[in-house]
Amino acid sequence: MKYLIILIVSISFLGCSNNEQIAEFEKVLGYENSETLTLMVFDFENGFLKNKYPNLTPERAYKKLLIEMRDNKDFSWGKLPKFNKTRFEKSRLKYEIYSYVDSVWTETGENPKMVLQYKVLNGDGNFITRVTELSHNPQVDKVNDSIIKNYYTWTDLNYEGRYWKALKKVHKSNQFISNYLEVAVTGGPVQPELLIDELLNSNPNYSDYFIKRIIVTNISY
Repeated sequence: MKYLIILIVSISFLGCSNNEQIAEFEKVLGYENSETLTLMVFDFENGFLKNKYPNLTPERAYKKLLIEMRDNKDFSWGKLPKFNKTRFEKSRLKYEIYSYVDSVWTETGENPKMVLQYKVLNGDGNFITRVTELSHNPQVDKVNDSIIKNYYTWTDLNYEGRYWKALKKVHKSNQFISNYLEVAVTGGPVQPELLIDELLNSNPNYSDYFIKRIIVTNISY
């Protein structure tokens, strides 16, 4: 009986701790962004996953999807799960997570270069621009419309955004979040292949609030 009471108390403590982490995360992220992210997870589970794996629970479906993506030799950035992303595209949350290229041009002269200008949502809630320069040899690197168009698909992580600040707020209580942040902060956007391997190797609880959100934001978008 004594051990049963201890177990119940331990479970209650873990539940409270998790709720506190979620509350902290959503407080930093903001109500509207948190609601958008929750609806994104709902859409992914009840749309894409349910249609693809109708006989599996969401938790089993997440793992099944990751295994299939890992084992797909043709898997690449351009072949991520396809489903309706309208909610995300229209939201402010996308800018809290990522920054996007909104202008591309070349500069000639002694040091010719390709310039990418990113649209970035800063910590004050205002949009600013950030420039990245790439080496460019006009004699070798022929610029055409398809190349320019491809640059407009580039994204980077917006480290000033609330999403990353919210994860940093709770990462000490979750080792997977800590590992994920370390890779993201040091290397930029986490390649889906790396995230999938890390998830499958660590065998997390796929019903976990944070695991679901990391999967949906990183792999689906």
